[in-house]
This record gives sequence, C-alpha cells and structure tokens, in this order.
Amino acid sequence: MYSGLAFHIAPRALNLARDFSPPYLFADSVRHVIDGHVAGDRYYEIATTGAAVKLNESALEQRMRQLFALDLNPLIAMTRQLDSEFSLFRAWNTYQAHVALAVRTVIHGSSNESFSVDRWQVAYASDPPAARNAGLCAIDILGAAARSNRERGHVAEDQGRSRLSRIAAELGLQHTAVYEASLCFEENPGLNVAGLCRMQGGHRRTLERYFKNCGLTIGNLKMASALVGATNDIWSASSLTEIAFAHGFSDQAHMSRAFRHACGLSPSVLRGLAMSRRASQQ
Repeated sequence: MYSGLAFHIAPRALNLARDFSPPYLFADSVRHVIDGHVAGDRYYEIATTGAAVKLNESALEQRMRQLFALDLNPLIAMTRQLDSEFSLFRAWNTYQAHVALAVRTVIHGSSNESFSVDRWQVAYASDPPAARNAGLCAIDILGAAARSNRERGHVAEDQGRSRLSRIAAELGLQHTAVYEASLCFEENPGLNVAGLCRMQGGHRRTLERYFKNCGLTIGNLKMASALVGATNDIWSASSLTEIAFAHGFSDQAHMSRAFRHACGLSPSVLRGLAMSRRASQQ
C-alpha cells in the first residue's frame, strides 16, 4: 500500500469508469467539498490503468476543465478567485507544504512567463505520465483563471456564483429535492434536518431515502453548504468567528476542523492567501 494523499480532481478526471450522470456528478461535487482528497495508492492505481494511460492530453484537459467548473472545495473556490500568478503559485505551494501528499508539485517563479515546476514522488518510486499530465493541466487551468480575472478587473465580487444550488441547476437538477434542499441550506444556514423536512413538506425518512438514492446524505449537503458559504465570506471583513456562526458552525474551532478536513488548510491560512493578490505587481 502506498501512503499519502492526492487532491481529488486529477483522480476523478483519469477514472474513466466513473458515472457521469447529473445526480452522480452533483453528489460527487458535494462529497468533495467536504473531503477533497483520495488515498495516494488509489490515485496511483487509477493513473496506471490502461484507460488512463491512453487518455490523450486534449481529452484530459477537457475532463479537468469540466470537473474544475463543478468543484467548490474551499481550496479551489479560493484559488479560482485570484487574479495574479504570484498569488496562485503562493497558494499552490502553501497547500503542497501543508498536506501529506503522495506526490508534491512545487512551482518556482512569480508569473506565467517565468516559472518552473518541480515534481517528486513521496510515496512511490514512479510518477505515472497520466498523473503528471493531470497535475500540470491543473496549474494551467488555474493560471488561465488568474489571467482572466486580472484582464477583466476582477476584484472578488462574484463569490455568490459559488453555490451548490448553482451547480445543481447547471446539471439540470432544478426541479429535484437536492436542488431545493441546497437553496434551503444556503438561505437558512442554521437549518436542521427536521426544519428542512418542514420547509419541503415531506417526511424525514422519505427525504433521507431520496438522498441515499442520489449517493448523498442530508448531513453531507448541510456541511458542504456551510463550507461553501464560509469560503465565500473568506474575502469579507467579518471575523472568522462571525463567519463560523453565520454559516451554522458551532464555533470557529468547528469550522477550522471542517476546513482542514476539506482541503488541508485552515480558514485563517486561506484568508491570508486570498488577501495576497498582487496583480498590480505583474
């Protein structure tokens, strides 16, 4: 068994056996808001399958872009709002330093015109080409987002787009219970399961059975919604304690534990990275 972790987007993109139905994709997105990692040995297994090895770079990039668009994990949601390569590379390297990864990819440089990448295996001897290509593709996608943000004068004003209900709608799930529940949790962060059932006019067991058939639990959706909302507020002037209570966490420590489980970084570290934008220096 190989030790270490891998961020979930690359393993998902390389796993051609996965289900791509809208309910599965939504459930997948919710789960990966809460926990953005897979075991390194699973990543290695996926990256060395015949299907992954044969996946060409163009198809891999397309799959990675699709998954990034559906990804609201705190780390990705924050980095997607940055508007300089300096800030992006700093965030990337901070993540690499904080998480026990099976493969580390460190970026040297401060702009798209002058940077290099060092990648080395912590947990196994070989670095599968498919895994390496996926890692480099992730850097390219996030770098392109930073450049786009800078070119259009982005100042982190559209975090409202980072909502689970938006993901559900984009997947065509507007008229389903998971979409309605997403809206309920977004508009009422302190809502519990009993309150959700009252708002949706259904019995708890019926609702839980429906969520189970979708590959989710109500608790998963509630926690994911809380993390997404708190990540949006990382950019605000509110204190972390205020953010925690505003999104239904019992206290700041509870929120910090949820963030670290989700992406390996605390809200305070993410806030520091979010405020490091230095587009004016590029």
